[in-house]
Amino acid sequence: MKNLKMAQKLALLVTLLLVITVVVAGVGIYQLSEFNSRMQQVVNVTAKALENAFKVRNRILQVIRHEKSSVLSTEDNESIRFAELAKGQIKEGNDFRAALSNLLDKSLYNQERALLDEFNRHWDEFQRVQENLLRLSVQNTNSKAWRLIDGELTKKLSEILGISHDIIKSADSEARATEQAKDIGKLMRALRRH
Repeated sequence: MKNLKMAQKLALLVTLLLVITVVVAGVGIYQLSEFNSRMQQVVNVTAKALENAFKVRNRILQVIRHEKSSVLSTEDNESIRFAELAKGQIKEGNDFRAALSNLLDKSLYNQERALLDEFNRHWDEFQRVQENLLRLSVQNTNSKAWRLIDGELTKKLSEILGISHDIIKSADSEARATEQAKDIGKLMRALRRH
């Protein structure tokens, strides 16, 4: 390097600096593209998956709220309306669940996919129980139960109570009469009747 002229030495140093700058820029571009692809994954898959998961959770809570309203409503029309609202929320939940499943199928999230499969099994069971519960809530509202209790059931229970009091009175009088007569056969019949 001692034999080179100053201009050649400067040219060599500038060329070396340019090569190092190009290498650093290339590494920077590569790192930036990796970062960009990961951010695209986060934005396109993870964020949308989280949004759909939150929407499914929201629909589950709405279904439970409408179910309770359907069970506790005093009027048949209200009960039917809340049951229909719950069924609509279940349909929306199924749509969001399908979108979530599609997003996870495109990605490499194996653990999340396993959790979604487990959730799907529980969701199917929830839907089965919910369908049965909503059917029963529409058929047997609290107002119908109170009408039965206040109406026919109370009348029937008072009739049964009156008959049982009459039977007890007659059994008691028969037992007293047989005790006085000292007839064992009549006493046994009175005891059985009592």
